[in-house]
Amino acid sequence: MTVKVVTRPDSLTATTFTFVVPAGEIWSLRSVVVNVTRGAGGAPGRAYRLDITNGTSVVSAFGAADAGTDPGTCEITWCQAPAGADATGNAGIVSAPMRADRCPTGYQIIGTITGSVAGDLITAATVWCDFVNAS
Repeated sequence: MTVKVVTRPDSLTATTFTFVVPAGEIWSLRSVVVNVTRGAGGAPGRAYRLDITNGTSVVSAFGAADAGTDPGTCEITWCQAPAGADATGNAGIVSAPMRADRCPTGYQIIGTITGSVAGDLITAATVWCDFVNAS
């Protein structure tokens, strides 16, 4: 088993990112990290969601709260740790629990800003996983 860091989503829009497990690989998720620039007016309705799908159906879903004042930035890390949040002014950091799901070829890791407002923007997304060849 090898640790793999994937820093380029297969799809990225202002409020959604998607990673797809490539052919011939199996990922065991360690963490998913997303960096967000937040527009004004999203608090308190803004939150974050991470879905693991088999390409058709959601097999696991994990939420995360927002932290910091608007407008600002927030870094959300889904990992195998307790939930926590901290903020200094408009900069927030959030840790949200996630299982170490096993993701075979074709599985998708999809992150979404829920309750988003104009100016919300995902600026980076990274997956850390243990990976093995499926063959």
